[in-house]
Amino acid sequence: KVRAQAVRMLAKWQPEQALPILADVLPNAAPPEQAAAFVALADLNNTDADELLAEWVDRMGAGQVDPSVQLELFECAKTRASGGSEVLAASMKQWRDRMNQSDPHAWQQIAVHGGDVKAGRDIFYNNATASCQRCHFVKTEAHAEMAPEVGPELSGVGLSMNREEL
Repeated sequence: KVRAQAVRMLAKWQPEQALPILADVLPNAAPPEQAAAFVALADLNNTDADELLAEWVDRMGAGQVDPSVQLELFECAKTRASGGSEVLAASMKQWRDRMNQSDPHAWQQIAVHGGDVKAGRDIFYNNATASCQRCHFVKTEAHAEMAPEVGPELSGVGLSMNREEL
């Protein structure tokens, strides 16, 4: 986590020095540092950073990116493509087209791996946009007496379903 935070800080405080360092570090970095590097590249907001992200989107299409960071890469590339990066828009389209040839839902596999339990718990309980508790509850938590009437109770759901089912 310290290295991942350092990567983000480098891009924020010394953006002109960050790109060559990120390009050098990315291939051998651990997944958390890779995820942080993708976010840092997206934050750099320049064409060289976009080209490096596009290279990694191409690597993802070739199966050369750790599954646990593919969603982070996808989100960063999508954000920059939506912001006007033509190179990332083209790379993302090419990746999506390749994925759709085998299965129209195959691209969604990037959401199966990775994740952060603490962040997920925070989203479940505190994210107003997601509003998970409107439909779901966890029996072992203090709010169990206020069970919703729409979605299922989620205690132990990770033990009864695999990643794809979730």
